Amino acid sequence: MDDLSPDMLEQNNASQLSQGEGEEQDTFSILVATDNHLGYLEKDPVRGDDSFKAFEEILKLAAESEANMILLGGDLFHDNKPSRKTLYNTTRLLKQYCLGDKPISLEFLSDPADNFPEGIENVNYMDANLNIAIPVFSIHGNHDDPAGDGNLCALDQLAMNGLVNYFGRSQEIDNVVVKPILLQKGASRLALFGIGNIRDERLHQTFLRRNVKLMRPEEDEEEEPWYNMLVLHQNRVMHGPKSYIPEAFLDDFINLVIWGHEHECLIDPVYNPQQGFHVSQPGSSVATSLSEGESKEKHVALLKICRGKFKLDKIRLASVRPFIMGDLVLADHQVDPTNQQKVNSLISRKVRELVEEAKAEWLNKNGNTARKRRMDPEGESDEEDTNQDHCGDQLTEIPKPLVRLKVEYSGGYEIFNPQRFGQEFVDTVANPRDIVQFYRRKTAFNKTIASKTKAEIDHVEPTEKLDTLKVENLVQKYLSAQNLSILPEMQLADAVRIYVEKDEKDAVKDFVVSSLDRMQKVMRTKQNIELEEALLKEINKEKDLQAEKYANDHPNGGLLDHKRTSRDDDGNDMDVDHTNDDEEESMASEAEAKKTKGKAAPRARSPRKQPTVSTAGSNAKRPVRKATTPPAPRTPSTRTRTIVAEDSHEEDETEEQGGNDDDDYQEPVLARSRSPRKQTHVVLDSDDEASVTNDQTGGEDEEDDFLVPKAGTRAKGKAHAKRLC
Repeated sequence: MDDLSPDMLEQNNASQLSQGEGEEQDTFSILVATDNHLGYLEKDPVRGDDSFKAFEEILKLAAESEANMILLGGDLFHDNKPSRKTLYNTTRLLKQYCLGDKPISLEFLSDPADNFPEGIENVNYMDANLNIAIPVFSIHGNHDDPAGDGNLCALDQLAMNGLVNYFGRSQEIDNVVVKPILLQKGASRLALFGIGNIRDERLHQTFLRRNVKLMRPEEDEEEEPWYNMLVLHQNRVMHGPKSYIPEAFLDDFINLVIWGHEHECLIDPVYNPQQGFHVSQPGSSVATSLSEGESKEKHVALLKICRGKFKLDKIRLASVRPFIMGDLVLADHQVDPTNQQKVNSLISRKVRELVEEAKAEWLNKNGNTARKRRMDPEGESDEEDTNQDHCGDQLTEIPKPLVRLKVEYSGGYEIFNPQRFGQEFVDTVANPRDIVQFYRRKTAFNKTIASKTKAEIDHVEPTEKLDTLKVENLVQKYLSAQNLSILPEMQLADAVRIYVEKDEKDAVKDFVVSSLDRMQKVMRTKQNIELEEALLKEINKEKDLQAEKYANDHPNGGLLDHKRTSRDDDGNDMDVDHTNDDEEESMASEAEAKKTKGKAAPRARSPRKQPTVSTAGSNAKRPVRKATTPPAPRTPSTRTRTIVAEDSHEEDETEEQGGNDDDDYQEPVLARSRSPRKQTHVVLDSDDEASVTNDQTGGEDEEDDFLVPKAGTRAKGKAHAKRLC
């Protein structure tokens, strides 16, 4: 705030509500929290209830502060498919604190069909069958986003039960239209916009194409202006060129942004002078990683909005488990590297110091502070109540702290097993298995492997780096070197991703069964297919059509989100690349080089016009660089297909599939040549099962008989289908 100009500082102060300003009947009182991650480590005997304790405290704060509503910024659940225990505890808490006979003073003005999922006829407190005391509004995050059969999420279940008002789901990923929830209390009016989590790379590109539209409500000269608030769940910090959402992308008519997904608590509103709005980042209510950002104090916000002004009071969560971090450089303590016992003793002593420091800090913050004092920003509380709360807090057992000690072992020191080391602190800390994290000081790479010590070679990667390994990258690396004849590679990779990330146990099975069933039906309609080469052409044609249809029906589906031919506003082709791409492009290039080694060079292509897009907040246009890898040498055999864009009559001669261009497509080569050549016919039997007949006699060759796999077909057909898959 200190670097703001006087005009900007005056504008910032004018938008904030001063103490005591505003009448109660005109003031929205909203408790704001994000990233609750209910069910995190629920099977851990020590930390299993941490997320529920913090969530219960949040609901208690809403009830005690007499909030009009609760606003959640995504990731209510940690898992996409919460366990029965997690759903039970969540439902129990919501019923305990959010149901009741308390009157609701919020008037709902918007169309429920524009805000809520299908089947929800109105906001829950307008349902005559429910007694809602505190309505809860929530968007989904990246952990609890819709997926699987029906494209549903756990929030849909809570919404159908009337416990949560679930909003912010976009019907189209490439064309995001956000219609606000319109609320009024007295003379104050609130327009609440919500954008549930969309893959950052995809949403970034959608913003660049200006396909994210926030439908601003009309102003009435006789009414107070709308206070526009946006809640979203995306990366705020840049993790890659397109793996975040810059604040400059957001519309400047927004007054306040509640930013979810980032776990570091930066809840104090920060004014953006370029866009003219404030940004508040509440952070998570439970630590899900042992990182620096998670070690900061956890807060929620009590937000008050009155006649176009706001005031945000942060409230510290007292039920959060203490978390402390420390650093230790072994070389600074002059311990003999060969004496492992002394090294271990030094590390153990440092861990115990951190434990005592964490306990003292927890007692200082919780032992002498009453609930009423923490909720009252001016500290006005009854002395008798404070003393009673103080006595009660002193009787509360201090929770085991989370401890992370980063040990720099450069200089010839040996590392040891952190899990075995942690057994010494099982009764002292909450995370005995991962207390110690070893790392080395970064130096210039001027040593050979032979000159490195064993300790330098046995480097232990931090746990946080392992979290960046994505299953779709592994699947893509493997499938990029394959050439499946029936199953589309990209859809198969997406099915594997859903199986791993969303715990959809039948994802791969359903994909294979549906693909084969569809292929069978199509092949039965084909007539006069006499040669196996012709049959393979038809199969590959149908395979491409399946991939195209899947791309249209599932715009947010797995790997298809990472790289797919799209069009800009001018109708030009542009490669939308949503990966963190250096590693993946190199893997694809290596795979292409292996597949095309020794083949002829490709035919020359005419240069394509380079598209331009306008960035938010600027009228200047800039070229969009293509992030794709130049194609490796391919055979000149080509096959093209024409695709017409929805908003343009121009035609695109290529379509990406599995990382390859169709106009460089090479027909599958049969396993071996045969002489004399036999013609293979597909014949439909009376029971609709396909069989194979041969024009020539003189023996049967199992691999010559092609059969589209289906239950009940002969074994030789299955063998050939298996070879093709």
